[in-house]
Amino acid sequence: MKLERIQIADLRPLEKNVRKHNEKQIDELIRSLNQFGQTRAIVIDEENNVLIGNGLYYALKKRGDTECDCERKVGLTETQKKKLVLTDNKVFSLGVDDYDAITEFINEIADNGDFDIAGFDEDVIKQMTRELSEVETDIMNYGVIQTPAENAVSEAQPEKVSDNLEENRTSESAAEPPQTTPDTEDVPVAPPTAANTEPKTIICPSCGEVIYLD
Repeated sequence: MKLERIQIADLRPLEKNVRKHNEKQIDELIRSLNQFGQTRAIVIDEENNVLIGNGLYYALKKRGDTECDCERKVGLTETQKKKLVLTDNKVFSLGVDDYDAITEFINEIADNGDFDIAGFDEDVIKQMTRELSEVETDIMNYGVIQTPAENAVSEAQPEKVSDNLEENRTSESAAEPPQTTPDTEDVPVAPPTAANTEPKTIICPSCGEVIYLD
């Protein structure tokens, strides 16, 4: 493999690439460049068209680099160039991550207090390498909104309100004069009058007979 130092301004990325490169990926490539430099060459054709390494090209350009290492492929037909683009992306995607090995590597690195690994979020690495006791504590506290002390205060508050209401009622009752309902048994009843109990009568002047008017 023969490498050439090519001016980045002279390179032409693919107008129609089979893989999209978002800003997150470009930024992670820049992190890798900052730590290790350029670790693989950009593959170009005779006219400096980028065939392999378009994402790396964008990262180098965004970082402000002026030149980079390239491998030039010559004599390829347009069909062969398209095959190379497709093959490079597809073959790479056929690989499968070994999560056990990844976790082992991350733990070994994080044990030294290093959480800066390009391609991985630092907070995610810290979560992956936490002690089991810390994880169990978070699980036990999952869904708890208030601390026990806060719950004690909130539960005691209604009792205070109730006590205040009772005190208010007591003070209001003391301020108002007592209202009593008259007892009907203590009220004297006037005795019936003769007019009310005796029927009205007259005596006939002729025969002396008593005649009742009611």
